[in-house]
Amino acid sequence: MVNKNTNKDIVYFLFPSVIALSLTLSFSSYSANRFNPAFLADSPDAVTDLSYFEAGNRIKPGDYLLDIVFNHEYLRSENIHFISQDNHVIPCLNRDDYQSLGINIKLFADFEKFSANECIDIEKIIPDSVVNYDIEKQALNIQVPQAALDLKARGYIPPEKWDNGITAGILNYTFSGANSWGNSHNNSYYLNLRSGINIGAWRLRDYSTWNSSNGEKPMEPYQYLSATQYCVIKKPITNW
Repeated sequence: MVNKNTNKDIVYFLFPSVIALSLTLSFSSYSANRFNPAFLADSPDAVTDLSYFEAGNRIKPGDYLLDIVFNHEYLRSENIHFISQDNHVIPCLNRDDYQSLGINIKLFADFEKFSANECIDIEKIIPDSVVNYDIEKQALNIQVPQAALDLKARGYIPPEKWDNGITAGILNYTFSGANSWGNSHNNSYYLNLRSGINIGAWRLRDYSTWNSSNGEKPMEPYQYLSATQYCVIKKPITNW
């Protein structure tokens, strides 16, 4: 009888222990990562806010000078503004920014839901797209499927990114002369002028020559040229 009662006591003792252990394992599996600031400084108040890193982010909101790498190809370096959105830190890139990368935003209607300057999380719009920050290389890596690209020739620059430059004048010249003495005295001079002016998209050019021999001084305009880039047909228009 004694052995019988002892076995029952063991059963009743182990059963609640197993339940408690199961609950502990269940709750611990859903616990979030937490960084203890005490490991970084004696005073937790001296440590910056770590909540962004606890959520799995590798960068805090702010401005950073980064290399832009699109589909494994370096494009340029520029300042990128990062914001917090839905507890995740994302680069603040708008529709024009993504279009300048070569993405055909017309294929995805969700782009139209955002205003011109609104930050867009592209991973929520383009399937299989990936945006990540490389902390070691200080690079912003953006990858999208080939089907999402607006295929252009390598080095293509959209017309809205063209820069007409400043208003300026141009003058190049070549001058030469010769004097000879003998039975007669001969003088000859030659002047070549290449001038022009840039105003907006217009490029005005003039090519003139001046030739003088023994006092004769005719000015001979050789060629006049005006040219501009016309964005609609995207080719030079030249008037001769």
